[in-house]
Order: sequence, then structure tokens, then C-alpha cells
Amino acid sequence: MEKEYLFVYGTLLSSYAKNPFKKQFSENSKLLGNAKFSAKLYDLGEYPGIIENQKGEHYVVYGEVYELLNSNFLFDLDEYENYFPENLFQSEYIRQKVRVSLNNDDSVLESWTYWYKELPLKAVFIESGDYLSFLVD
Repeated sequence: MEKEYLFVYGTLLSSYAKNPFKKQFSENSKLLGNAKFSAKLYDLGEYPGIIENQKGEHYVVYGEVYELLNSNFLFDLDEYENYFPENLFQSEYIRQKVRVSLNNDDSVLESWTYWYKELPLKAVFIESGDYLSFLVD
């Protein structure tokens, strides 16, 4: 079976104090390390969301990559992220694979992540691409 990976960038980060899935992550995945990929990060109020860079933009989002030890764990995360593959109209996020670079050795992995579907007008762009640093500032 092919290994599955997950890139997280917000409330699911291991160092986010209120991570609601801390226990489940420890039971169902293995943290590989810090990573980044090309996208734009926004604060949506209580949590962040990412969208694709527009033509000519080179913003980067920083987060973590996990190796999923139990692929069914993705279905629990889908529910948390309001991603409903059978009803994309009702979904808040869309789960897709992206190419992420691990910070420790620059290796590239195909990893699942959650894209925000429609950015609200009140969304605040986080130019640094680092959600936890944004919360501290």
C-alpha cells in the first residue's frame, strides 16, 4: 500500500494549544517535520484557510507533514474540515494532493491538504505564511 501524507497549516499543527485532534494524530499518524508549499494563507477568524497563488505570485505556506498510519483517519479530518466529497456545494474546504517540501532535507512529497473553497470578504491575508506566528503578533 502506498504511503499517504497530510500537510497541516493551522489548528491541526502539533504546537497549536487548542488542537482538537492531538490524541488522534498521535494514534493515527507520524509527524515527519516542518514543511512548506506554494499557496496563500488567510485568517478567517477562528481558523485559517489557504488558496492558490495567482499568476505571478510566489507566496509560501508553512506547516507540518504527517505520514498517515491509518488512511481512515482522513475521513475524521474531512468531517472536522467540513469537506464532503459527495456534496462539494456544502463543503467549506476541498481536500487535494499538493507537492510539499520538507524543511529538514528539501525532499518533496505528494501530500493531502485542505484548500479553502471561497474566501470571505473579511479574510485577512497572512503574508508570512505562518499561522502560529500570526496569532502571536
